[in-house]
Amino acid sequence: MNVRPYFNKGLFFSLSYSLILFVIDKMKEIKLKEPRYENIKLINYIFWVVLAFSTLFLSPYFELFFTIIISTAILINFTYEILFYKPDSAHIIHHVLTMIAILYSIYYDIFKFPIIYKAANIFYMAMFSSIFSAGRKLLKDTKYASLSYNTYKVSYVVSKLLGIIFHYKLFFGGFFINTEIKVLLFLKFLIHLTQIYFSQKIIVSYLKNKK
Repeated sequence: MNVRPYFNKGLFFSLSYSLILFVIDKMKEIKLKEPRYENIKLINYIFWVVLAFSTLFLSPYFELFFTIIISTAILINFTYEILFYKPDSAHIIHHVLTMIAILYSIYYDIFKFPIIYKAANIFYMAMFSSIFSAGRKLLKDTKYASLSYNTYKVSYVVSKLLGIIFHYKLFFGGFFINTEIKVLLFLKFLIHLTQIYFSQKIIVSYLKNKK
């Protein structure tokens, strides 16, 4: 399968909508709830998760096309976040590993393999907890602060652990796996380690508060 037409269209779309969001973020005349960039992240994560889940019901054409849109948008938006908003070191590591995995997939042209775009969409579906992450920061000074924070914690652990399980279940499903895919699997494994790290922090915190 020739991925280039998908990539060109997907990159154009993700660049266009990302630039609009960046302009909105930088235009102080547009009033946004603080923290300001969390509004942009909320829009991004809702958009990416909806696209990812829609691939469950669409043809392989849209499954691949939506994967390319989300992947290129992540490259653009994670770079913007790292440069202008300086997330903590753990999130930087997660973002950089995710970007390397996407760039590797593009460079070695392995998005053409069904197992790759299917695995990518599982990863993007598991981002639904990030919707609650952005939401809790926007609601931290409201009466919904506690509810939004606890909802985020539960959604993170559930979404990431289910995502990891379904990811490896897919790769043990009889798909062809070459050397390039094995390297990508290792990169994904490193990403999963960061997600497991965040999950165990949430679980340990919950257990401590129960005592």
